[in-house]
Amino acid sequence: MTTRRTGALAAALCLASIPLVAGCSQSSGVSRSESAPRAQDQAVKSGASDQNSASEKAANVQVLDGSPAQTGRQVVSTATMAVKVDDVVPAKEKATASIEGLGGDLYNEQTSLSTRSTATVTYKVPPEKFNEALRDLAGLGKLSSQDVKTEDVTQQVVDLDARIRAAEASTQRVTDLVGRTNNVTELANLENEVQRRQAELESLRGQKRTLDARIDLATIVLTLSNDDAPAKPSEAHLPGFLDGLSGGWTAFINVMTVTGAVVGALIPFAWIAVLVAVLIWLLRRKSRSARAPAGAPAPPA
Repeated sequence: MTTRRTGALAAALCLASIPLVAGCSQSSGVSRSESAPRAQDQAVKSGASDQNSASEKAANVQVLDGSPAQTGRQVVSTATMAVKVDDVVPAKEKATASIEGLGGDLYNEQTSLSTRSTATVTYKVPPEKFNEALRDLAGLGKLSSQDVKTEDVTQQVVDLDARIRAAEASTQRVTDLVGRTNNVTELANLENEVQRRQAELESLRGQKRTLDARIDLATIVLTLSNDDAPAKPSEAHLPGFLDGLSGGWTAFINVMTVTGAVVGALIPFAWIAVLVAVLIWLLRRKSRSARAPAGAPAPPA
């Protein structure tokens, strides 16, 4: 009897353990299906934390290495100047040759040649030749105005570099997650996130390229003019016989031309004048015929 009771108890325990095992397997499946969205959220959060930490590192770098003695400063140099010269074209050619001799180049030009000739030229020169270029251009004539600006962009360069590194690392992590997921919805969300981060990365790289171009070459805008050039006196000329004949003939031709134009304009209206004249003649003739019988003498009785 004892053996039978023990076997029945063991069988009952086995039957009771079956739902527990099924429940454990279901909970394990749910946790696996939720692992990919959690990984995506962690990637997004890690990207944001990486950008914040990169900005903090950039600030620390600026504090530690901000002095010119420890690292080279990144500056953008620009200048605008106006010079008065006797002749604009030769002065412009001389200025261009001087800039090219310093390793620079002409980037833009606007020239107006008249009584008051002007030329506005934009040059790009290496930063180390910036001051020498200003001296050469000022020596072309009389310097009337000059405005030189130097902007320190070291902090912008450090910040952009840090943001680019953080964006590259963040984009790479999300890209790795795309290859590990098998869920269609999660795959679409991850791909959209990759595209968004790649767009941000390209925007940062574009800003960096533009800033590097401004740093690598200084800009000089030169305006040349001949405002002080004396006006050429006009030569006195007295009219002679041929001048009078030519003027009279020109006046005659002009009068005949105007007269012909007036006649030509009146011709379309000539038939109206003829019709009016015929009507007047008929009316006068009729009135004369009516008065002639009334004035005749009466016959004798």
